[in-house]
Amino acid sequence: MLRLLPWPLLFLLSASLAAQDVRFVPQSRESIERRLDALAVTNSERAATMRKLFHEAGCGERLSDAPVRGAKLPNVVCDLPGERSDTIVVGAHYDKTGAGQGAIDNWAGVSLLPALFESLADEPRNHTFIFIAFAEEESGLLGSHSFVRHLGKDGARRVLAMVNLDSLGLGPTKVGITTSSEHLVRWASAVSRSMKLPLEGMSYDQVGRSDSASFRAKKIPTIDFHSVTTETLAVLHSKEDRLDRIARDDFFESYRLIAAYLALLDTGRAWPAGK
Repeated sequence: MLRLLPWPLLFLLSASLAAQDVRFVPQSRESIERRLDALAVTNSERAATMRKLFHEAGCGERLSDAPVRGAKLPNVVCDLPGERSDTIVVGAHYDKTGAGQGAIDNWAGVSLLPALFESLADEPRNHTFIFIAFAEEESGLLGSHSFVRHLGKDGARRVLAMVNLDSLGLGPTKVGITTSSEHLVRWASAVSRSMKLPLEGMSYDQVGRSDSASFRAKKIPTIDFHSVTTETLAVLHSKEDRLDRIARDDFFESYRLIAAYLALLDTGRAWPAGK
């Protein structure tokens, strides 16, 4: 059942976020909405569109398809190397199910990945980022299971966090507090307060598992960004999941919050002692 649990979001940092430390290149609202409007309906078209959007964003030789066991379609992966091999994974599934367009679940989330890549690509990075459009989340998290399996033990140890985007755009940004690591939620709250952007803590267990579950199973810290409430839950997997249901002001604010959050994670200040 969806429930509001505000405790993680009341955390305030004693030190302010230094703008010079949090480096990213904001993308225009026009470019964010152009990718959103590139919505494709079939899953094969969605995979092809994600390749195109990543390529246009400048991923180039770092763009690849990763086969997924038991699935016809691959994960679409864009790597952004950093000075260190320690990695931050940013993921969203591109497949849809149900009678609607799958605009909210989950074209809205996955269409942000190229913009987030662009936001970080023009600045030197401390950490390696992997932006991944997962296949077959709706069929049992096949894409994320495959990715985590291929990491192996050594690769999994290098993943400091998995940031999952699922079902954005129904309203202001939410964070899934029952599926997110507390330290990651606290820093998301710090970013939202610094930027004066809304962020609420709300579980969305009733929706079912998302790709972050594959990472938690390997003890990798995760954070889930979404926009679902008790009032909007029924939109998912229904004919109401359409592009015209997306609140575009809220969607753009979600992009701004997440872009700044990723840049903050790259500073290293979000990790517990010893990381």
